[in-house]
Amino acid sequence: MGNAFCIITDGRSPACACGAASRYAGRIVGLWVLVAILAGCTTARPTFQPIDGFDAQTNERFAALFETASAHEGRKVAVFDCDGTLLGQVPHYLMDEAFWTYVQRHPDRKPELVKQLRKMRDAGQIDAYLQGVLDYFAGMPADELAQWGASIYRTQYPGKLYPKMAALVEAFKHQGFEVWVITGSTQVLYRDFLHMELGIPRSRIFGTRSLTRQARITDVWVPPVTLEEGKAEVIQTFIQTTPLFVAGNSRGDFEMLQLSRGLALLVNPDDTRRLAAYGGDTLAGYARQHNWLVVHCRDVPEPGAPNVASGYGVPENTAHP
Repeated sequence: MGNAFCIITDGRSPACACGAASRYAGRIVGLWVLVAILAGCTTARPTFQPIDGFDAQTNERFAALFETASAHEGRKVAVFDCDGTLLGQVPHYLMDEAFWTYVQRHPDRKPELVKQLRKMRDAGQIDAYLQGVLDYFAGMPADELAQWGASIYRTQYPGKLYPKMAALVEAFKHQGFEVWVITGSTQVLYRDFLHMELGIPRSRIFGTRSLTRQARITDVWVPPVTLEEGKAEVIQTFIQTTPLFVAGNSRGDFEMLQLSRGLALLVNPDDTRRLAAYGGDTLAGYARQHNWLVVHCRDVPEPGAPNVASGYGVPENTAHP
C-alpha cells in the first residue's frame, strides 16, 4: 500500500486527506513556532533588582556588570572573601573564636602547641599560626570540626552575615554566575555554615587546609596559605578562569582583587595605613584611584558575645559602626 490514503467523509464518496493533512501540518508548524518563542523567553537574561542597602550608583554598577556578562562566552565567576566581606569580624574572626573556644574547653589537648600558637599570633606570624591551627586539629573527624565551626556561627555570630552582601551573592547566582569563596581562615570550619547560609557548594569554598585521610584532619598542610598572593593562586590553580567580579576587604585580598576583569568591590577598607603594595596609598585610596566599588557594612561587637579570643591575647579588629 502507498503513502496516500483516503477517508469516507459523508458515506458517499472518498475524500482525499491531503487537504486535512496540510492543515494539520500547518498547525504543527505554528505550534513549534510558539514553542520556540516561549523557549526564547525562558532563556532571556534574568532581570536585576536593586539590592536594599546599596546606593543607586552601586546598584547601577552591578546592573552594568550583569548586562556586560550576559554576552560573555564561557564561565562567569564571582569570588568573595569571607571575614569582613560577607561576615562580620568584630571583635574577632570566627576562626579565632572557634579555635580559642575549643582550646578553652579542651585544656589538656596539645598544650605545648597551644603555647607556640599564642607566640606566633602575638608575633604576627600569621602563615605559621594558620598552619599550626591545622596541626592542633589533626586527628579530629573533618565532619566534627565542620559542625564545630557551624555551632560557633550559630551561637556567637548570629546576625553577623551582612544582609546586603548575602543578597548580592544571591543576585550573582540568579544571573548564572559560579560563586566561590576564598577565605584566609580554616576551610573546614567555614564550609558547612557558608553552604547552609548562602547555598554555595562546599567544593567552591576554599581556605587554609590540610589533607583529609579516612575522614580525619591531618597535619599535612596543602598549599597555598590563602592570603595575599595565595588567594590569586587559588583562582589560577583551582578555579582556572579569570573572575568577572571579586569582593574583599583587606590587604589579604589585594592580589585577587586585581585579577577581576569586570568589577572589584571593597567592604570597609582601611583608609589610614599606607603600604608600598598600594603605591604608597591606603587601600581605600587605591580603590578610589582604580574605580573599585567601596561599600560600608555595619560591624560592631554584639552585646553579650563570649569574646573568648581576647582572653588569649588576640587583638580586636576595627569596628565599623
